[in-house]
Amino acid sequence: MQRLICSIATLALVCASGLASAADVAQQQWVRVSESGSVQGRVIVPRSEGISAARGAKVVLIDQIGKPATAATESDKTGRFTLTDVKPGVYTLMIRGEGTFACCAMHIVSKEVPISDQFEIAAGAVEFSVVRNAILRYMPSGQASQVDFDPSSNPMATDRAFTGESVRLSQYEGGLRGRLTRAGFTDNPGAQGANVVIYRDGIEVARTLTDQSGHFQVNDLEPGSYSVLGSGKDGFGLMGIELVNPLMVQTALGTTDGDTTLVAQTESGSDTFIMQVAPGPITVIEDRLISEEEQDGGLVLPDGGYDPTAMSGSYGGGGGGGGGGGGIGGGGSLRGIAVLGGIGAAIAIGASDDDDSIDTPPVISPALPNQVQQPVVNP
Repeated sequence: MQRLICSIATLALVCASGLASAADVAQQQWVRVSESGSVQGRVIVPRSEGISAARGAKVVLIDQIGKPATAATESDKTGRFTLTDVKPGVYTLMIRGEGTFACCAMHIVSKEVPISDQFEIAAGAVEFSVVRNAILRYMPSGQASQVDFDPSSNPMATDRAFTGESVRLSQYEGGLRGRLTRAGFTDNPGAQGANVVIYRDGIEVARTLTDQSGHFQVNDLEPGSYSVLGSGKDGFGLMGIELVNPLMVQTALGTTDGDTTLVAQTESGSDTFIMQVAPGPITVIEDRLISEEEQDGGLVLPDGGYDPTAMSGSYGGGGGGGGGGGGIGGGGSLRGIAVLGGIGAAIAIGASDDDDSIDTPPVISPALPNQVQQPVVNP
């Protein structure tokens, strides 16, 4: 009986892994707008000492043409925050705290859709200057694919949604496997040919590329906390994870008539990382100064909007990223930024209160960094 129970538990874990690797929609990146037009979120950070709340992190939603979609806000001491006056749509969510950063697609569906009106995002433990360098280096030129999104749909009710543990993941063959997918809900979801960069304690430890379906695999990653950055023609994203040994099983063993029963299974419910990258049209702007100025504690984005065809447009919108719980403002500017519509605006806003100087690495286009691990093609 003991052998049978253990076999069933093992089979359940294998099935869960298979479902995760086939999924392309991440539960934590879909949320329902409330009756009052708000959504609630929480940001946590996996670090070497454990998973903790990210307090005082600045949070902003950016629309697909590069404008702030809501007033910026800050997380409280528990990592929780509220975004107000939110309309259904697909956005770039950017979260920046002290030594932490997160960026990904966020899908806001109509209030009638029966999914949660709260979400939780794991930020990476990485400095913003590292993120900027990676964007400059790994963002290819070209145009992103169109986002397919119906605010009345519910992908969580389909077999394409992964609804399990998204922060604490089991190692896969001694490393990490994952999938980057496009924003929205499309028949061709894989983010093909995207750069994947893995950081630990802010230091790059591995690089690879996604295959034609957006899958990737990185070998020889020991258990611990990592930041996973994805960047390609379909968008950009960065999240944090905690990688655990799959043999670490939390069990409570009891006996009934001499039979041993497995009560609990593993610490983590999946061995596959899934992230939908933030969308936007991609243009690499070189030798261009993005004008920024501080007013009333917030960033003022010059009038005129972002024009991807003119190569000289600015980010549009008055009021910038100010408001609710402290605006995202300050001095400094940024040259040679890789602009992805909403992503570029988010990065520009994030850079406005960062005076750190960085060494600008060469832009690699298409996405082919040196010395990468070859992508693993899943059957």
